[in-house]
Amino acid sequence: MPGITRPAGATAKAIWEYTNRFLTSLAIPDDITKFLGKGTGTVVPNNKSLYDLIALDRLDHSTYGLSALRTLIAAIPTDPALATYYTATRAGYLDNINNPQLLNLPNVSVMEHEIEFPSAEALDDIALTGEQTTTERTILVGLPTGATIRRVSLIALITAMNNTANAQKIDITVQGRKGAGSWSDFFSQDDVIGFPAEDGATTDLVAVQDISALMDEAMSYGFRVSVNQSVAESVRYTTQYILAVIYRMGPSGERITNGRFETGDFPPWEHDVYGYALIGSDYPRSGSYACKLTGSGWISQDLADPVPSEHLVGTSVFGFYAGNNAVYYFSLTFYFRVTLTYTDDSTTTVDFEWNTIPDQQFPYQYVNLKPYVEAGKTLKSIKIERLASQEDVWIDDVTCYV
Repeated sequence: MPGITRPAGATAKAIWEYTNRFLTSLAIPDDITKFLGKGTGTVVPNNKSLYDLIALDRLDHSTYGLSALRTLIAAIPTDPALATYYTATRAGYLDNINNPQLLNLPNVSVMEHEIEFPSAEALDDIALTGEQTTTERTILVGLPTGATIRRVSLIALITAMNNTANAQKIDITVQGRKGAGSWSDFFSQDDVIGFPAEDGATTDLVAVQDISALMDEAMSYGFRVSVNQSVAESVRYTTQYILAVIYRMGPSGERITNGRFETGDFPPWEHDVYGYALIGSDYPRSGSYACKLTGSGWISQDLADPVPSEHLVGTSVFGFYAGNNAVYYFSLTFYFRVTLTYTDDSTTTVDFEWNTIPDQQFPYQYVNLKPYVEAGKTLKSIKIERLASQEDVWIDDVTCYV
């Protein structure tokens, strides 16, 4: 059975507090605020507030925290009342939610994930005293390449049924082992299960133990229960085990250096030698500087560490913002290209074409590069270049955070 995943490490309340502070600072128009304040069913479920959705984990799609926000962002353009406004602004302020750095979430562990692995059930009939063991059940643990195990909990589900009309007191020990290695004891209690002299009496026991010391890699693990009955009469045991694994994709951190150009200079970015790439303060998206590409200008950078495609999942971030500060009474088009290079020297090239908005600046729009990274490859560098355009391209907040 495949694992069941969900984000972990940050409480929904903490995510809500940071998100609410962020949205409030953006001075979102009243129509958006009212829409988010009370759901109509199109984006936010009927009569639910944004607080319900984020802080109380009540999104109907059973997602959590930032995942719920992304579901919200993806759904907003489907609402007729917001479609025009969303198209005009490109929802730049909502796109920020996809970037944990821009959200300023230093204390939210966005890169930890939880995955659960259940075993099959075992049914055993034991009618002896002394230490007896139930049938071993194995769990094969599989994790993404590059995952680091942070902690592991074992949940043992034990149901015992008295199969005769004899009173019983039963000692229980939950045991586990790595592969075919020696057994280790975890939960262990004397007389933890007891029956009256009643045929068919049933009791359940759930034992939860930290087994991080045992499980330190992805492989097969075995589990069983050792029982010691007070009477040599039949008791039927049903046992099942669940491993809850918290892991981190890593090494984690930002792989782009000077992605916001706040040094006021290019290094370590490479750039064209003809002066078509400039660092300027005319139109920064954040901070004081951004990169302006004119003519055939381009910039490129080798990542601090190559990033396997498997790491660009979940709450990882790979992309940048592009915009234009010219104002004309008619619409213009600007073009740019992104080239991703992998460790095997193969490449992925993506061309973008955007139209400016008459009588206003073209606001920065987020360019999400994660969908363009080829599966099974390891990313080593990124290049952004201006193609034949009517207008220049401003680039800011380039990030590859895993």
